[in-house]
Amino acid sequence: MDNRNGAKGQSLVEFALVLPFLLLLIIGMAEVGFAFYDYIVVASANREGVRLGSRGQFSEISVVERIVATGGVETNDDVTEPVLRTSGENPNFGVIITSIAISPTGALAIGSPVITGVVAFNGGVRPITAEDTRIDFASLSMQQDVTAKVNALRAGSDFEPLRNDIVIVETFFAHDALFPPLTQVIRLGDPLPLYFKSAMRILRSNRLD
Repeated sequence: MDNRNGAKGQSLVEFALVLPFLLLLIIGMAEVGFAFYDYIVVASANREGVRLGSRGQFSEISVVERIVATGGVETNDDVTEPVLRTSGENPNFGVIITSIAISPTGALAIGSPVITGVVAFNGGVRPITAEDTRIDFASLSMQQDVTAKVNALRAGSDFEPLRNDIVIVETFFAHDALFPPLTQVIRLGDPLPLYFKSAMRILRSNRLD
């Protein structure tokens, strides 16, 4: 009988030691899953926006509206609001749309970016600015070289030269943690900044002409 009680006591001690790590694992998995879900929402909305922008027939404001609409809606306290919010009482989303034109000779022209919304910052959010862009403009030199070479080949075959116009859509989301104490312990930040960028060639004549 004493041996049984001793075994039970040992099991309880072991369970008490393991329980905090088990709870941390479960909470961590839920937190990562929730953040990944938000990332998928942001990525899908971004891609929908860049596809619309690549048509070259819609304003940047229309592209932003499509992105926000693609993010869907949620209901809190019987109030329905967009999941991706660039304004209002609780904004959590920001967008930067940059149009880049490369002439047939490879000359680069960067249009003024359209900027709206907020970004996660220091435990809260702040208005997004042009400095928040993560575009590596130096990498565009390859696009310039390719455009010039393609047009040199086209000229040799008596074809008209073509421009290479690109739209880049950057989206920023402030993900609210399910369990803020956990994110503070592992120093991920709350809200957690999520970012997604995509680019597409503009298929038709755009406003940089």
